[in-house]
Amino acid sequence: MENIIKDFLSRFYSVSERPALEAQIELFSTESFLKGKKVLDATPVFRNTLNKYLVMLACGMDLTVGYGGKIPYDAEIVAFLRSIGVRTVENGTADETFDFVLDCAGVNADVETEYGVSELTRSGFYQYQDKNKKVFLADSSRIKSIETALGTGDGFLRAMQKLGYGDLRGRKIIIFGCGKVGFGVAMYCAENGADVYAVDDWQNRSVPHKFHMVSRFDRRQIDDLTADAFCVVSATGIYGGLTQTLDLQKLVKSDALIANIGVEDEFAGLISKKRILNDNQPLNFILEEPTHLKFIDPTMALHNAGMKILFNAADGEKFILPDEKINDFYLNIVRKHGIINKELDMLEKYSCQE
Repeated sequence: MENIIKDFLSRFYSVSERPALEAQIELFSTESFLKGKKVLDATPVFRNTLNKYLVMLACGMDLTVGYGGKIPYDAEIVAFLRSIGVRTVENGTADETFDFVLDCAGVNADVETEYGVSELTRSGFYQYQDKNKKVFLADSSRIKSIETALGTGDGFLRAMQKLGYGDLRGRKIIIFGCGKVGFGVAMYCAENGADVYAVDDWQNRSVPHKFHMVSRFDRRQIDDLTADAFCVVSATGIYGGLTQTLDLQKLVKSDALIANIGVEDEFAGLISKKRILNDNQPLNFILEEPTHLKFIDPTMALHNAGMKILFNAADGEKFILPDEKINDFYLNIVRKHGIINKELDMLEKYSCQE
């Protein structure tokens, strides 16, 4: 099945779009401790995710792919995996123990695991706070900014273009939440001429001068801004994250486009899905490739690398953060062999700090 996936992917991607995963295939194939281990991978299943599975298959791991639940996925890719013999299971329903769980948004927080969980998202952190498991937090890394800031920002822009809203010049865009995801959306909007207002608690963040800073506690200013906004974007990553920040009923009645760029329902069901672009699913998931492989490659490699870190982690460890050594290792590979140096320079130019 590994060769079938390789042949399929060769029609769409070059090696330069997946330098980190390509290097990891060679690196991990010599790791005997992975051979035969059972792994559940819940990375959102799209065509580019197939590149991630090649690492585990090259190691001789027993791979199960998790799909769905609240995580968007491509049904055709799930069908393709089944057709070549890869086991699939709906997220949150597995009733067996895996050696490793590579999770996303904590959708498999109740699945039993021998060595621990490598969690892809910040929202997933909250799902594991009361679980007695080792958790490697791939989101807490500089590498993740490549996917969440550059990749998601690029995906947001491409999705807006697909919907016919690609001309952002001079248009007011309000972004709630300026973590890595919100920052990426703000950066791409600013680069394309939008008038960007970033709403957050600015006591613990800094923001580039091209964005207007708005305190999330300033309801009067927020209501004034959203009254004539072109687009309001939710990027807090928290369920109901916008319910205490602005008047949702006024927003519904306004002419503003409403977009969600995360997997959580940040409106807590108080706004009809039909009023929100892409029915309140992450906006970039209207695209065949929500995040280009060239941006998500190092994150997927880091997510995989969590297995080795978990295997070697000491008993009693809870949340494990990526260290600078592993960040530098994969960033150097991307800089040397990848094709996103121009975008990496743009990320440094805006240099948002959390």
